[in-house]
Amino acid sequence: MHNFRDQRALQVSITFRATEAYLNYLEASYLKNNFIDAKASAYWQKIRNRAGVNQDFMHTVNNTDMNEEAKDDFGAYSSGTLLSDKILFNIRRERRLELVAEGFRYQDLKRWRALDQLKSSPYIVEGFKLWSDMEHWYVNTSGVSTLVEPNTPGKTANVSAKSESLYLRPYRINNSANNLVLNGYKWANAHYLNPIAVQHFTITSTDGSASSSTLYQNPGWPITANEGAID
Repeated sequence: MHNFRDQRALQVSITFRATEAYLNYLEASYLKNNFIDAKASAYWQKIRNRAGVNQDFMHTVNNTDMNEEAKDDFGAYSSGTLLSDKILFNIRRERRLELVAEGFRYQDLKRWRALDQLKSSPYIVEGFKLWSDMEHWYVNTSGVSTLVEPNTPGKTANVSAKSESLYLRPYRINNSANNLVLNGYKWANAHYLNPIAVQHFTITSTDGSASSSTLYQNPGWPITANEGAID
C-alpha cells in the first residue's frame, strides 16, 4: 500500500539553489570591497568545479578581451559604457552561464543598467553563417539556389541580404513597415522601471484625477493610460 503522505512530500521543486547564493555573495562582495576575498574565491571555485571547468578563474579573467565580449554580451556594458573591469565582467558572465534559462537575465541586465547602448546602437539578431559554404546546401536539383533575398522582383524573400552580413538576420527578411525590429532592438531608459498603473493615481487623488494624486510616476512614463514611454 502506498504511503501518499510520503509521496506528496517528494513532490517538491527547487526554489533557491546554493549556487545562486554563491553568485549573489560573489557579486555583492566584489562590488563592496573591489577585490575577491577568501570566501568569494572559495565560492567561485566551487561553482566552476561543479561545472567541470578550470577552477582558476583569474586565468579566464586575464584572457578576457572586452572588445570581443562587447560584440555579443550586453553584460559587458553599464550605463552605455564598456566595462574596463574584467573581474566584474567575468562575475556577470559566470552568473549568465550558471543561471541560463532560469529567468534571471533580463532583471540582471536592468539592475546593471546594461542596455543603454541600444539607444544609439540597436541590436540586430544574427543566426548561423549562411552566406559561405552553407549557401550551397540550398541549391535544388536544377542547380538553382532556393535562397531568395529581400527586394528580389516577383519573389518573397526567405533569407536576409548577403550584402548586409554573412550571417542570417531573421528579422531583416521582412523589410515591410510593420516589422518593428527591422532596424534592430532599441531601448528607452524608462524601461528600466515599470510604469505605475493609472488606476493607482486616480484612487489616491482628492478629486479622482490622476494629476492630483500624491503619487509620482516612474521616470520616463506618462500618467495617461495606454501610452508608451516618453523617454
